[in-house]
Amino acid sequence: MICFLILGRALKKLEELTRAQNIAKENYKQLGGELEEDKIRSELLEESERVIANLESNLDYERMRREKLEAQIDELRIEVIKLSEQLEKTKAENAETMSEAEATRSRRPKSSKRSKGLTKYEKTSGVFVTRS
Repeated sequence: MICFLILGRALKKLEELTRAQNIAKENYKQLGGELEEDKIRSELLEESERVIANLESNLDYERMRREKLEAQIDELRIEVIKLSEQLEKTKAENAETMSEAEATRSRRPKSSKRSKGLTKYEKTSGVFVTRS
């Protein structure tokens, strides 16, 4: 039981000293002093502000980069659409040309097969030989 009384008084004394220490710290600050823990806290705050500023600048850079890439994607999509239309137009023109060529071939009279022998044309000054 005596042990509890001693612990109780010690705890009470500790609380009084803690309050007195806090009051002394506040008085020191009011008189213009700076505590070591305040220095550490301000250094950590400054470092975190530097890191935040750096990250914000990186974020702005990446945002601008993304916007440029999106604009480039839009331009390339438009170019792909134009080229696809041009390809379809070219295919249609080629199909028309091919059908016209087929029609022209079918309208020609079929000639008899010629032998690939020599043919002679006689002229006054000599003989001209052609291969057909």
